[in-house]
Amino acid sequence: MWSRNVNRIGVYVNAKYDREMNLLLNTTSRHAVELVKQQYDFACLSTTEYKYYPLGPYVMLQYTACTDKDLPDEYMVNPDDWTCSCVFSVTRLLPCRHIIYYRKATTSQYAHYENVH
Repeated sequence: MWSRNVNRIGVYVNAKYDREMNLLLNTTSRHAVELVKQQYDFACLSTTEYKYYPLGPYVMLQYTACTDKDLPDEYMVNPDDWTCSCVFSVTRLLPCRHIIYYRKATTSQYAHYENVH
């Protein structure tokens, strides 16, 4: 019992977050978590839907809410290192909605946050 209490020192938990977001909260700054949380919430909405298809070692994602008049929102995700071509991921080096959506749609694993600093 003593070791369990010692191991819990310094662990952050937010009651509003699920297990995955709380894992991220303990590996990076609160500011980074707030940015990812916005992306995470959008990716997890029941109305969010992307078409995805392989393109060599990458996966192309296209947001299905686009109309024919709109330019399609297409993004390239690399599932090997969980990177994306979107502005959010490229400029902030954080997991974006495209990575989160694709990962949740294809696997039940938690995100790989070892690349987040």
